[in-house]
Amino acid sequence: MTFGQIIKKLRRDADITQERLAEVLSVSAQAVSRWETDTGMPDVSLLPPLANLFGVTTDYLLGVDITKKDENIAAICKKANTYSERGYFAEAREILEQGLKQYPNNYRMMRDLMYVSNYQYRAASDAKDTELAEKYKSEAIDLGEAILAGSTEDSTRHSAVQILCFLYKDSKNAKRAAELAESMPFMAISRDFLLPVVTDGDRCYKETQSKVFNLVQFLEVAIGSMNVKLDSGEYAYTSEMRAALRDKQIAFLHLMFENGDFGFFDTHLHYIHKNQAMYYAKVGDNEKAIEHLRHAAADLLIGCPHHTHGKRNIFIHRHFVDQAEILKDHADGAAHVGDLLIGDAAHGKAVDHDPPGGRYNLPGEQLDNGGFAGPGGAHQKDKVPILYSKRNTL
Repeated sequence: MTFGQIIKKLRRDADITQERLAEVLSVSAQAVSRWETDTGMPDVSLLPPLANLFGVTTDYLLGVDITKKDENIAAICKKANTYSERGYFAEAREILEQGLKQYPNNYRMMRDLMYVSNYQYRAASDAKDTELAEKYKSEAIDLGEAILAGSTEDSTRHSAVQILCFLYKDSKNAKRAAELAESMPFMAISRDFLLPVVTDGDRCYKETQSKVFNLVQFLEVAIGSMNVKLDSGEYAYTSEMRAALRDKQIAFLHLMFENGDFGFFDTHLHYIHKNQAMYYAKVGDNEKAIEHLRHAAADLLIGCPHHTHGKRNIFIHRHFVDQAEILKDHADGAAHVGDLLIGDAAHGKAVDHDPPGGRYNLPGEQLDNGGFAGPGGAHQKDKVPILYSKRNTL
């Protein structure tokens, strides 16, 4: 139906005359007549009052097929996600930006674009491109705040809050990060807690699996978050205790995923094993350092979906294997740690820094910048060579 036909049908169904409709909207009866004969259109400012009067949406007034619209949006998001899941974030961004031109202020697409911006922020940070990283981070924050300001869908809002918390933490805006975190439901009243309790049969089984998986993630992140610096600048635990906590993370994940399929936890394991390798090399335990390096290489090859493309993963994987072989040939691993170990994929990260919790698409995986902690400790990083590769050997 045309706009005029829709208005005419709604008016007659409501048993309202053209004159009465004109009076309510403060226009002339002739204007209403022109609308209904499709010889004129109301001012855009009159569409919301018209929709409210007849109890319909503005989309319905304009003849938009809501079902078709939802299907189109779902198809756009699915296509974009297909690219982003494979690490092609530029392509995913283009699809979503074009979709938002067709459906402005669609919060589902805005949420997915926020995900992409967050991924690209991480990749730019890894590449030490500060300007680009800041651009993507600011864009992700703006999208998240727009979602919170306009969306009424809980799942979309909660996704935005989750990412915003980490982005604001990265931006040194702890107050806003805490405000958003405090706005989220308590664990005991969450869907993950309640659904396995109130459902039965297949639904109960499915929801219980989801709950266990989320609890695994929560506990793994919680253990990692214990490796935290206090306000004084000192770590809450010694290097030895932090290494023991990392061992607990590894053991816990192996306990929960006995078949060795860790999913996105492969990314976490890469960072954990890498830090363990650096720690053991520092204290002179070559055997354990080599073992953790090999695990770090294997986990990196499988995981790290947020890095740009698979080629980079394979290159870094080869580098970690090379490190293990070189370290194996040196009896005094601690003396060579500065020369033999790189940080986070050639970015000069510190030995003693552990990634706080967070899924692979969140900033929690970022390690603090810094040099390697030599025999004198992390504070003497200016005295220890920071190498992006084996300076004289590779």
